[in-house]
Amino acid sequence: MKPILKAWRKQQAFVENASHELRTPLTIIQNSLENMFTHPNHTVIDESENIAQALNETRRLTGLTTDLLTIARSDANEQTLDLALTDIGPFINEVTKPFF
Repeated sequence: MKPILKAWRKQQAFVENASHELRTPLTIIQNSLENMFTHPNHTVIDESENIAQALNETRRLTGLTTDLLTIARSDANEQTLDLALTDIGPFINEVTKPFF
């Protein structure tokens, strides 16, 4: 019974973490969009920061849901890995850009 309880606790913790990770970008998107309604006469240019933030969080949600599907498929032994070499240079540049 202990292994079952341990697995149940791990699953609960995972669901709580996943829920939090999904809720955060949704809240940011919602706030960005609601903020645009407070300025109905603004142009797209005026609201470009809110739009960009919503788009970034949408991309984040897409990544999170893709990761969740990958986990679900791997748990069901349906996932196969397509290994390929990847140039991480652009990723490193993007991540470190705010620090320069």
